[in-house]
Amino acid sequence: MASTGLAATLLRVDNADPAERLRGRNALVVIYGIVVMGVPASVALFFIPNGAAIGLIALTATALIAGTALLIRAGRVELGVSLFFAMFIGSFLLSVIVTQDSRLVAIYFTMPVGIAGVTVSRRGIVIITAVCIALGVWATLAFPVDTAITGFEIIVASLLLVAIALIASVLGLQGQ
Repeated sequence: MASTGLAATLLRVDNADPAERLRGRNALVVIYGIVVMGVPASVALFFIPNGAAIGLIALTATALIAGTALLIRAGRVELGVSLFFAMFIGSFLLSVIVTQDSRLVAIYFTMPVGIAGVTVSRRGIVIITAVCIALGVWATLAFPVDTAITGFEIIVASLLLVAIALIASVLGLQGQ
């Protein structure tokens, strides 16, 4: 029973609007999932060649994303979710710029679009989709792929994408 109380506390959104509460709760589930996956994934990056910079970006982004949960729980859903997306998308973009490597852009810029479906309004979905497409195309043109993607990179990226899609799908079912 204690875990139910903890879950209720962690998912509580102080906002009078039921639609905002639902979007806020969905965003909190996504954020907590990113934190749980992000910390070990970020630390693992420190152990791959040239991964320290990306590990630091990912770890910092994970911490900042965790901080957005405080805003959302306090009822500032739109602000918290907006900052979440800015940090989430920004960390992908910064990683591409730092590494000058766009091999996984298509995968990483897909995740925010899936999350948008359960955390923002229709207008927000359109904006996030347009931003992700524009940044993905820009990054691919700015840093053309000149090396092969390893199987390990595809596996890790795919698992993260599937995890995000699964969370978004389950949240979508609960909102029906």
